[in-house]
Amino acid sequence: MIIHCSACQARFRLDRKRVGGKRLTLRCVRCGEVFKITVPAVEREPFPVLVAHGDPELCVAIGGILDRDSIPAQLCHHSDQVLRYLKTGRFPAAVIDVALPGLFAFQLVEEVKGWTDPRPPKIILLSSVYNRTAYKRHPSSLYGADDYIEKHHIGDRLVQKILRMVGAVPATLSDLPSPPVPQDPPPDPPAAIQAPALGAESFLDEINQKIRGAEEHEIAPAPAEDTGARVKAERLARIIVSDIALYNQALVDEGVVKGTFFDLLAHDIDEGRRLFRERFASLDPGSELLQKAFQDFIEKRRGELLKHSS
Repeated sequence: MIIHCSACQARFRLDRKRVGGKRLTLRCVRCGEVFKITVPAVEREPFPVLVAHGDPELCVAIGGILDRDSIPAQLCHHSDQVLRYLKTGRFPAAVIDVALPGLFAFQLVEEVKGWTDPRPPKIILLSSVYNRTAYKRHPSSLYGADDYIEKHHIGDRLVQKILRMVGAVPATLSDLPSPPVPQDPPPDPPAAIQAPALGAESFLDEINQKIRGAEEHEIAPAPAEDTGARVKAERLARIIVSDIALYNQALVDEGVVKGTFFDLLAHDIDEGRRLFRERFASLDPGSELLQKAFQDFIEKRRGELLKHSS
C-alpha cells in the first residue's frame, strides 16, 4: 500500500498484511513531519466501483489501480451509462470525469443524489485540470458530490479516498438495495482489470505514465485535416468549461443568474481561450467551439438554478 506524507507528499510503502486495520503515527524520513494514518484491513468484502471517463485508456489505468487493492471496476464512457449502472444499486462508489460526455457533472450528480435510494452512491469527481498552475486550491463546491481528485493524484490517493468514503469494510453486495426492474438488458458484470505483476513503486510509476500520456493526448494539438481533430477540440472545450465550473461554483452561479458570467470569470476564461487557440487555431480560429461549450453550460446551469428556486 502506498501512502504519502501530509506535508511534503513523499511516498512510502506499507505492508498491509502486517499493519492492516491499525491506526499508525508515522514520521516522514524526508521532512520529519509527524502524521497519523489508518491502514485499511486486508480482509474486507469485495465491492465494485464505477469508473466513468471519456478516455478508455485512462479508464483501464484507473481500473488497474483499483484492482491492485482487490476492488473490481466497471468502466464506462458516457453519462447515460453512468445512470444506467448506478440505478442498479450495485455500486457504492463512482469515480466520474467532470468533462464526461453527455450530462455535465453538476447535472449528473444532482440527478443521482436526488434518487430516493436511502444509501445513494458516493461520488468522486475526477478533475482534468488542464492548467495545473491555475488551480492551486480546492474546489469551492462539488455540486453535491462527496469528494474530488485531480488526475495527477489518482495513483497515490484514489484508493484511500474510496475506502474512506465507503468504510474500510464496506457493505457486502448482498446488503445493497435490490435493483429496480430494468427497462433495458441489465449491465454487464464489473470488468476484470488485470494489473501488471509489478512491485508497488514500479506499478505506480507505470500508471502515472499512462495518466500523463492520456492527459497529453487529450490536449495535444491536431491539424485541421485530422478527421478526429474536431472531436478532440470539443473534448478540450468541455474540459476547460467543466474545470472552471468545478473550481468557481459561487462565481459561476452568480454570473449565470445575473448575466455576468464572462465578466466574473474573465481571468480563467481568458486562460482557457489561450490554451484552446494554441491547440486548435487552424481548425477553429474564432474559438467558436469553446464559446458554444460555455453557452451550453450556462443554459443548462441556469435551468437547474431556476428549477431549485421555484
